[in-house]
Amino acid sequence: MPGQRSPKAMVRDRILLAVGFFALTGAIVGAHRSPASGYELSLYSHTPTVVWVLLGLAISLSLAVAVATASIWTRRVSLGLGAGSTLAVVGMPVLRGYWFISGGDAHTHLGWARGMAAADFHPAELRYPGLHTTTILVERILGIGLEQAMMLVILALCGLFVVFVSLSTSRVVDSHRSVAIGVFSACLFLPITNLSTFTTPHPMTQAILVSSFVVYLLLRYIRTERSVSALGGLLALSLLSLVLYHPQLAAHLLVVFVGISLVQFYHRRVRPSHPVASHRPVYGQTVFLGGAFLVWSMGHDVIQNVIGFHLTSTFEYFVGDGGSAGDSVDAQGDSLTAIGGSVAEVGLKLLGPALVFCLLTAAVVVWLWLDVGDRFRRETDGMIHYFVVGLIGLSGLFGIYFFGSAGQMYFRVLGLMMLFITIIGAVAITYAADTVSRITGSTAVHGALGVGFAILLVVSLLALYPSPYVYNPSTHVTEGSMSGHELALESTPADATFVGIRAGPNRFADATDPQLDRTKRHGAITGEEIDDGIASIYDEPRYLSVTRLDWEREVRTYQGLRYSDEQIESIPRQVGVNRIQTNGDVTIYYVDGQQA
Repeated sequence: MPGQRSPKAMVRDRILLAVGFFALTGAIVGAHRSPASGYELSLYSHTPTVVWVLLGLAISLSLAVAVATASIWTRRVSLGLGAGSTLAVVGMPVLRGYWFISGGDAHTHLGWARGMAAADFHPAELRYPGLHTTTILVERILGIGLEQAMMLVILALCGLFVVFVSLSTSRVVDSHRSVAIGVFSACLFLPITNLSTFTTPHPMTQAILVSSFVVYLLLRYIRTERSVSALGGLLALSLLSLVLYHPQLAAHLLVVFVGISLVQFYHRRVRPSHPVASHRPVYGQTVFLGGAFLVWSMGHDVIQNVIGFHLTSTFEYFVGDGGSAGDSVDAQGDSLTAIGGSVAEVGLKLLGPALVFCLLTAAVVVWLWLDVGDRFRRETDGMIHYFVVGLIGLSGLFGIYFFGSAGQMYFRVLGLMMLFITIIGAVAITYAADTVSRITGSTAVHGALGVGFAILLVVSLLALYPSPYVYNPSTHVTEGSMSGHELALESTPADATFVGIRAGPNRFADATDPQLDRTKRHGAITGEEIDDGIASIYDEPRYLSVTRLDWEREVRTYQGLRYSDEQIESIPRQVGVNRIQTNGDVTIYYVDGQQA
């Protein structure tokens, strides 16, 4: 048990926490009083420096108190300060009045939410209606726009992730440090990689965040003795909600549950003295999750098609027919090199803290495999085995996606893996801290924990949102950009074709006129086509949309890799290209078809 702090130290802790909460309040007020006035290429550089300084102070004070105090009440308050400060970073777009955030997909999800709210289609017609129905509920309760409601749902789910990862950590290892280490580990938001999981509306990402609640219920469920309980019903209900949030994520989690069931069956039959043998089986919950997934999938052909595609493409890879995700990685590496970056640099910026936790997880696996961690196994009641077998199963899925898909689906699996790795890493840090403190005392341990998490939090939160720091533009969507596209799409013929820089306004069309099938008819022009003369390459008239984001992305972030400043600036001067609409955020041109 930790020693008691002196009254003087307790008073000092309370003063530090008071200063921390004042700093957090000042940061929130400062951010709210500095709303975005237009598209911002980087959330970080456009937010006042004083806001970041105050948030850094609040997080630092939270760390200093949480890792050292012996008072349960003081620790809880300090963790509230730390979690609140990191969630303020997550919620910075909301605090600074962003109209919306989207890397593309979120426009479509906004459109689907609008379609459901207007009763244009039923939630059951969508293959993953969880995020959208939750957004509508928040919108109706708070009386705000769907755009703001969707961003608030993301913020709330990030808060849920922090709460239940920390509680899961304390369920695995019983220590006065477990909750604190669990909270700061969760605040790294390792499942959000900005590779295929994001802080924007993205059902797969939000389903991973919800999975933290499922994991916590699972850890409680396996330690109950009753065959039927309210906890079992709640776990089943949470599994059903995951199917509705994203059936693909539910399928990934099904692999984990099958693995856990096999581990329990093995230990009950072969190693009855092992702690796992005394745990409540999850056979019924596994069958329920599998059944719910199958029933929902049977009503949505696209889910069956996706499964078939990945299995077929993986087979084609191993027989030598077809490409793999490695080809995509090589192509992106060449692009990064062209603008002065590298895959290694971006990988460390995006995945540096994740790599640390992966190493901790690897150490735990080796420790158990060598069968020298008997005390560790007893103190964690054998539950680490469940996480390990889950990671083994998910690693297999990762391989299927990586070898059989040219997309980035494998990073979706990595996102779920990082949920388990976060908990294992937090458990490993807790166990190591307790062991070392018994040998050397607590002072050095407290210092190491504070400095270590401070570094990890800075690195992680700097890459939480896309910015030029990671060679990507901000996902900020201005109201002017949306309203400009809405006006253009609504005032042109229904069969009009648009083109754009790098991509046509298909996502804006999804948000403006919600349909169950995504819009795909609008295309893009290349830099070479701009040089050749835009009007000369088409035999029929069409419309060209150019946004402020296009220029910021291509010229400032990508440094003219595909489109130069001169090419974009030449558009309004070209023959047969006529500006018909502009509002500062988006400009629409009418392009005469002049091709013979």
